[in-house]
Amino acid sequence: MDHACQHLQHFFSSLLASKEFWAAILGALVGGLMTGWFALRAQKRAAKDQRTRDRETESEIISGTLEAIATEVEVFKVTFLDGFEDVFRPFDPGRPFAHLPKVIPLQQGLSIVFDSNAAVLGRINDAALRRKVVVTYVELKAITDVANHYAKRRELFEAVRYQPSAAGGSDQVKEEVETWAKNVREHIPKLQKKIADLLAEIRNYLDPQN
Repeated sequence: MDHACQHLQHFFSSLLASKEFWAAILGALVGGLMTGWFALRAQKRAAKDQRTRDRETESEIISGTLEAIATEVEVFKVTFLDGFEDVFRPFDPGRPFAHLPKVIPLQQGLSIVFDSNAAVLGRINDAALRRKVVVTYVELKAITDVANHYAKRRELFEAVRYQPSAAGGSDQVKEEVETWAKNVREHIPKLQKKIADLLAEIRNYLDPQN
């Protein structure tokens, strides 16, 4: 037993005194530390790359939404607003009813992109642009409501215009229709300017170098 203990002591003494032993231990320790360091660095790099990809994806979503907003607003301007400007003309004594055109109520959705992307618009980091988008669409919907109400009252006026003037007769309806037509005419240039300003803001946001 004593011989065995002496043998073990001699073995461990020789091992601890061995340069090769300590070199192996140090190598293993350094190797483990280096492996852990590279693994941690790789994790941090992967997390950073993921954040970069997330920002790029977010930017692409916002840019695509703004491009769709610009297209929707331009379509409204060309299809309806410019058309309103052509037909809602000032009063002409030679054409007594030319300033009261017959128009068809606007039934189709004119703000599909805006209505379905409220969450995306909320992530635009330009507060002024966000406000301008919202205000423009509020006024777009307002002039649509005014034009639709005008269309209904104009239809009523067409039905009663040949009736004798009396309470609730053609004169009263005509006066009301003229008021609504005036509201439409006055809103057209204001909204055209707001749309032009909004489109310029969107272009600047999407391409600040332009």
